[in-house]
Amino acid sequence: PIGGYYDLKAWISQPNAGTDPYTLNDTLSDFFTSCMSGVYTVGDTTGGASYDFTSISKAVKGLNQAGICGPVSIEMATGNYTVDHINLTQIEGSSTTNTVTFTSITGNMNDVTISANQNYVFQLNGTDNLFFEHLTLATLGNNTEKRIIKMINNNKVSFSSCTFNGVQSTTTSSNYTLIYEYGTGSDSVAVDSCTFNNGSYGFVLSGSSTNKHKALIVSNSTFNSQYYRAVYASQMINTVFENNTINGDQLHTDGVYLTSNTHFRIAGNTMTGMDKAIEVSSSDGTSAQKQQIINNMIQGVGTGIKVGLGLDYIDVLHNTVKVNGSSTSYGSTFYAYSYTNYGNVYANNIFIQEGSGYAVYISGSSTTSAVFSHNNYYSSGANLIQNSGSYATLTSYQQFNLADSNSVSYDVVFSGTNDLHCVDARLNGIADTTYNVLTDIDGESRDLVYPDMGADEFTPMAVDMKAVEFSQFNPLQASGASLQLGIKVVNYGGDTVFSLPLSYEYMGAVINDTVNVTLAPLQFFTYTFSVPLTIAQGTNAIKAYTHIAADSNLLNDTIYTQVNGMVVKSLPYASDFESSNDFSAGIANSAWEYG
Repeated sequence: PIGGYYDLKAWISQPNAGTDPYTLNDTLSDFFTSCMSGVYTVGDTTGGASYDFTSISKAVKGLNQAGICGPVSIEMATGNYTVDHINLTQIEGSSTTNTVTFTSITGNMNDVTISANQNYVFQLNGTDNLFFEHLTLATLGNNTEKRIIKMINNNKVSFSSCTFNGVQSTTTSSNYTLIYEYGTGSDSVAVDSCTFNNGSYGFVLSGSSTNKHKALIVSNSTFNSQYYRAVYASQMINTVFENNTINGDQLHTDGVYLTSNTHFRIAGNTMTGMDKAIEVSSSDGTSAQKQQIINNMIQGVGTGIKVGLGLDYIDVLHNTVKVNGSSTSYGSTFYAYSYTNYGNVYANNIFIQEGSGYAVYISGSSTTSAVFSHNNYYSSGANLIQNSGSYATLTSYQQFNLADSNSVSYDVVFSGTNDLHCVDARLNGIADTTYNVLTDIDGESRDLVYPDMGADEFTPMAVDMKAVEFSQFNPLQASGASLQLGIKVVNYGGDTVFSLPLSYEYMGAVINDTVNVTLAPLQFFTYTFSVPLTIAQGTNAIKAYTHIAADSNLLNDTIYTQVNGMVVKSLPYASDFESSNDFSAGIANSAWEYG
């Protein structure tokens, strides 16, 4: 035997070469087990292929009944496997050496999909030393619970390079959670390089006050379109959420919610489309082991980072957060309760508010127990900072609170609308060196003497001129008219520009101008080209660009638009709509053509 669970059946027939009139006592059935060790294959044998098990349920039955006496790998042949649900219990013989791995034969997660008709795909009840690799796990959503993994008191469970496909949810119910454990405390659960799609939550992991969940590590994974929260973690010890990507739906999705935790690290994550990106509360670190929210890039429409009540010894460092909040409090870029907090430091962050919310909202009493230093606060509206009063400018806040003397307020220039890598020379080298964050969100080393604010350590390009927009441009023009074309540019580089070549192209013609101008870093300039263009009938493209030879970034040099040349009749004018053609091709909402 290869090891596992085996049915055994023996029977007698045709006694004395005749017919047995009573067959109910002719057969004996039993089973035997042999502990499993080595590589086992699972697949469909109806086509003549040979596999050790014809279903994943039979392989699991062998594990549960026979146990293991060496490392075991269950390798799934390419295909789709539908199960009611799979229950794994404590496996006899399991150890840190004798582990069990479920994986695909090809090593490609897209080749094997295991789907469940009932409440979950896998229930892990006291199962230890278990690994899932290179698989797609999905729920078909036919029952009340639509979970994929349900865990109960496990130790050393790992998910690597797997995809979890939940059902699309419009509810906050945890029944739609992709990985779920509540009220029991597993130990050492690791998730790496996985993708979580849909569901109400990506994770719900919650121990209890007497049985805490320990050592959760989620890294290098992607969470897409969870309706409520990507991660909910409660009653935990030593939680790490690092180098992940969360893509929300702009309306409902919260990123990471941690409460009643001891020692956590949220670092190096990229979060977009967030309603609330990070919320932490009732969690304690120590002066020797502080909790950390560092090097995160966040974009959203609600709160960026919220530090709640009962949270001590936390460092919020080198985050770049840009939100468009509609609420003055819960739509703030950074929101913190200031009282009952000890040993908290908020430094070297970029907090940008593009809506009506505050860049920083402090709720509670004095902030003397917390350190705010070397941050960039900016709001495009009337609200900048709320702290025992509302302040529209950083200067007014510094005067009345004698705080944040080393902070600044700039409308920061980023690499793109949805790319928060900084290119703003004003933030280069002005962060505080006290806090010893040695790398940035990309794993690049920080300058130990002159580090940069925000999640990205950057070196401003010496020459980087960006074409911003066409100035005072109307896309509807009379054909045959003369148009003076203008362009707006900005100097994103670190060097002052003295000579600026600009060009535009229209209908095959190229117009080149060179302007002698002094443009300091981050200075805007609007220029009207010396040669006007003559509008042709119909819709035609215009391309304009800057082309300094030493420009290090060519991706932002060029802008495009279209101009519609309309036929304009002199007045008074009459038409019978028959004898002449009064239709101009390409003009939006054209009214007629002769017939």
